Amino acid sequence: MTVDADCKNLKNYFTAPIRLILEPAFDPETQLVEMQPTCKLPTNYSGNWFYPSEYQTSVHINSTHIYMRRKKDDYTYEDIYFVCRQQQLSRYLMAVVTRGQCEIDFMCFELIP
Repeated sequence: MTVDADCKNLKNYFTAPIRLILEPAFDPETQLVEMQPTCKLPTNYSGNWFYPSEYQTSVHINSTHIYMRRKKDDYTYEDIYFVCRQQQLSRYLMAVVTRGQCEIDFMCFELIP
């Protein structure tokens, strides 16, 4: 996006003087319902974690949710929420909700103390 209408002054979205930022949101009818926890995670996993990968990823774990924020490029982040839905011994069924995406996935975690 540029201020000038002249094509010789076009800039890319990293160096433009004006930047329009669109933030993804949750779908209130489907995704927010799945964000309600029905079980608790082990307390010894709680805290802030850093996952060193090709993306800069930070992980925050509390008693019911795992929140993961992954940097995709300079201005784009992906927010992923894992919500505890069911527990059986050391296995946890987690609802996976990604902000800005429509689908809700389910993943089984086995957390061994």
